[in-house]
Amino acid sequence: MSTSVKHENFINESMKGKSVTVLPGIGEVLSKRLIDEGYNETDTILAQYLLFKKHKDLFQEWMKVICNANSKQSSDCFNAIESWVLINL
Repeated sequence: MSTSVKHENFINESMKGKSVTVLPGIGEVLSKRLIDEGYNETDTILAQYLLFKKHKDLFQEWMKVICNANSKQSSDCFNAIESWVLINL
């Protein structure tokens, strides 16, 4: 699996105070939708990942419902958060 520069940057830095725009798979449109729903920082997305007990299908379905993310976008986001957790928690 190849990873993007955005993915590498995300997993190697603190999440504290970072906008959802830094999440892999999340561009301008999805970030606006997430922010409009109250998910403005990366730690709020991490909380959802943990709430779903790291279950990829549940996380991806939530992203589809909350911001209309497609499967690639939600998978990229999930994989980055999963990698971040493995390295940082």
